[in-house]
Parts: sequence; C-alpha cells; structure tokens
Amino acid sequence: MKKKLMALTMAVAMSVSCFSSVALASDVEDVMAEYGITSEDIQFIANIFKQINEGNDPGLTETDYYDIEMKLAQLGADMGNGELALWVGEIYQGGHVEDVTETESIEKAFEWWEHAAELGQPRGWTNIGLIYAHRTVPGGGDNFGDIELDSDTAIEYLKKADDLGDTKAPRYIAFTYEEVEDYESALAYYMKAADLGDTTAKYYAGKYYHDGLGTEVDYEKALELLTGAGSSAKNVPGVKDAQYLLGVMYENGEGVEANLDTAKEWYQAASDFGSEDAAAALERLAK
Repeated sequence: MKKKLMALTMAVAMSVSCFSSVALASDVEDVMAEYGITSEDIQFIANIFKQINEGNDPGLTETDYYDIEMKLAQLGADMGNGELALWVGEIYQGGHVEDVTETESIEKAFEWWEHAAELGQPRGWTNIGLIYAHRTVPGGGDNFGDIELDSDTAIEYLKKADDLGDTKAPRYIAFTYEEVEDYESALAYYMKAADLGDTTAKYYAGKYYHDGLGTEVDYEKALELLTGAGSSAKNVPGVKDAQYLLGVMYENGEGVEANLDTAKEWYQAASDFGSEDAAAALERLAK
C-alpha cells in the first residue's frame, strides 16, 4: 500500500503542476471533465494527503486507488509524461480496470506502453518484451492475454529497450536467452547487467562462471561476482543464493583458500535471508 500511495503522490504532484499550465489555454473545469476528474476526486486526494501527513492510514481500497491513479496517469500521459503512460498500461495489464477482458487488457496495455516508449520511456518496450516472454511485469502482473510465448519477439523488444537505456532490460534479455539454452548469449547480457550494477545479474553471472555455463569454469571471476551480489544489504533475488554459493566455495576451497569460519559467515548471512540450504549447511558444520 505504501508503494501505491507514493505512486499516487507522484501522479498528483505531476497533474497538479500540469493543471496550472493547461489552465492558461483552457478552463480547469473543462480539463477535469475531459478526464473524468470530479471535485469529489480532488477532495478524496486531498484527504489522502491529510491522513498521511497526520500519520494515519487513509484506508484506500484497491478499487479506489486504481480509479484515481488511472484518471491522473492518463491526464499526465496525454501531456507527454512517459512514466505515467507506462503506469496506465500496467493498470490495464494488471487487471485493475473493470469490465475489460484479459485480452482487451493486454491490447490496451500494449497501446499505452508503445506510447510510453514514444515519449522516451524505454520500459514500455521492456514490458511488451516481458509479455512475449511470459514473465511477470513489475507493476502489472502475470496476465498475458492471447499472446503466445515467443522468445525471439521478446528479445527483439527487450533489445529495443536496452538500446534506449533501460537498465533492467539486459537482465531480462539474459533470462530469455537462458530459457532457450543459449547460455553464451545469456552470460554476455548478465555481465552487461552486472556492469550496470544489477545485483541479481551479478549472482547469475557468478554462478555461470562457477558452473562453467556458457564459458569455462573461472572460480576467481565467480568469487568476484558472487561477492558483489552477496554483499548487498537488501534481500533481492539472487542475494541469498550468492551468499550460499560463497559459503560452498570457502568451505571447499574453490578458487580461494578453504576457510570454514568465512564459509560459516556466508552461510549465516544466507540463512538470515531465508536460505534453507544455508541453514542445513550450518547445522551440518555444527556437528
């Protein structure tokens, strides 16, 4: 809910700032009518801010939230904001618009994501690629409508996003290459994502070097990448797996001098993040 309220806050701030410029050319009431924004909506939004500022829970339901966000996001998108165009597509794809079928939701999402890309938001192409790859769309969901799994088309869209600077695209490209067992290409894009600071990609690239997948085994390179991922303070995908694998490497002396104390430290870190394998390793070493 906090994430949604933050998104709503951004949308409101953007729209309010836009209202003043639009009012120069037309009456604010006409703009509100065009986008279906009522005075009750404005009061509702104001009350949200009031409740948040007073430290209270505004009690928003998902229906309330998405209805308001949709109105404001469409307004901002039509004024040239690519981020808000992206949101509109995610609302459709996530199934948050009433009386719209799953297929229609995807069609509308594609329209808005294409519009987002045209407005300079490459994540629009990324989201379309994720639909063809049948992967979850962040901010949206797992609705793929009638779109069949098509890795080639997925990679085509994801590479368009990558070319335009979406830092998340390289990791998704790597995932898609991995699913079709093109491990060499997958590793190249995991490394590209890792170089951009993607923690999850660092884990996957490190595991590839550790296992000799798409490359020769290189424990030194694996240790470097896995340490980068395992040192993250955030429990994002790949962190606990990197920590566990580092424990294995230090326990077995893979590319580094064997050190049970260091191995236990990595196992403990992974266990703290919920790794059952790491917890079992600690129990084993305690005997």
